[in-house]
Amino acid sequence: FFFRCCLIPACSSGMSERDALLGGGKRRSGSVDRPRSGSVERYGSGHFLENDIAPAYQPSSSRRAMLQPAEAPTFTGEVPQFDLDENADTKPPEPAPPPASFFDSLGCYAGLGMQDVIQPPAAAHQAHGTPSRTTRIPPPPSLTQNEAREALALEVANHFCWGKGPVRDLQFAGVSTYHAFHYKLDTFCEKRSVAWCYEPYHGQPLDGPENGAPPSAWDVPAQPKALFENAVSYLEVPHTASAKDCHHCLKHGQVRCHKCCGRGRLRCSECKGKGWNNADAKGNAHARVTCSRCFGTGRRRCHTCLGHGQINCSVCQGRGQLKTYIRVTVTWSTKKGEHVVEQPTLPSELIRTATGTTLLQEEDLRVAPISDFPAESVCIKSLELINTHVYGNVNEKILLQRQSIRSVPVHECSYFYRDQQKVFWVFGLTKMVYAPDYPSRMCCGCSLS
Repeated sequence: FFFRCCLIPACSSGMSERDALLGGGKRRSGSVDRPRSGSVERYGSGHFLENDIAPAYQPSSSRRAMLQPAEAPTFTGEVPQFDLDENADTKPPEPAPPPASFFDSLGCYAGLGMQDVIQPPAAAHQAHGTPSRTTRIPPPPSLTQNEAREALALEVANHFCWGKGPVRDLQFAGVSTYHAFHYKLDTFCEKRSVAWCYEPYHGQPLDGPENGAPPSAWDVPAQPKALFENAVSYLEVPHTASAKDCHHCLKHGQVRCHKCCGRGRLRCSECKGKGWNNADAKGNAHARVTCSRCFGTGRRRCHTCLGHGQINCSVCQGRGQLKTYIRVTVTWSTKKGEHVVEQPTLPSELIRTATGTTLLQEEDLRVAPISDFPAESVCIKSLELINTHVYGNVNEKILLQRQSIRSVPVHECSYFYRDQQKVFWVFGLTKMVYAPDYPSRMCCGCSLS
């Protein structure tokens, strides 16, 4: 009786018993202030939800008291008047790049932006080598007919569908031996480019222009981990760092939530904002049940911003400041060139992979073209490749060059089988075999002679 009497003043003033039990319809401290338009339900912090139009999110009085004037939340554009649908595929927009005036103008880097600008090396960085020495070619090793037959037998054994009859019955007509040459040129180069970049500022030390003038890109020390291996390294140019306010969140550290657009809540995807669902598939009105996902409110708290309407800035990671500096990108790469001197009947790829004898191997800052070699095509190709590597790209600095010549022995074996003359080749120091027209090359299941 006492409890009912305490509610009489509230009911007489137009307040329902439910509002009186909930504290006169007032929300507890720290919750979001919204007008009660339409049917409103309350299900804990962040669930003061409604089915009609709701105003944009505003921080509570306690939250506003905690924020400094510079940290006051700001949104970009207008906040929508209606709650948005839940969509798990909604992605945050890409942050816009800072304006050109965001970066400082420093010495030789005046006018530099965020796009990489290649810095050509000075002429003093290029070095020249000495002429190569004269190369002597030893005679190729000989190959007997029995050794040629054994090498062919090993090759036939590696192929399931090759018959063994021709190896046993063939008659050799002759074995001729000659050299095949493999020339290689490798040029190890370095390229540098510079650009402004930024990262979140966490209070790390800054090496700014007050410590001296920034050096040029080629004066920043950098060493590759290994020679003739491709690699990339990113280095900070000394005396170019500074701390600046984030251009994306205007140093507030937070931006508007991309899922709810600052409203702090979303329309329930289960009941489509109605607050109820049909119990049967026919859609009978009498079968309505309260939505178990939103508890009948038709709205759900945004889980991306947890109902606050704001999330941390992805550019500064909520810090509000960025560290800006000039970054030099050092790229090490190896240019490769090669030339094979061989008869047209033997594929060049076989000579590249075959074992042979090294006739010449040089390594210098700049190697000279081959000038005295019995195979004239090697001399011509050496001069052509070296000129291409040296003058092909003036934006790269040559660190090291190496060239080599290998001699691969090739034995051309001519034979007769069933009144037909055929040829196979034995090449390399390991006696590999190339027999493109072997007589008994047939598919599985066929009768082999």
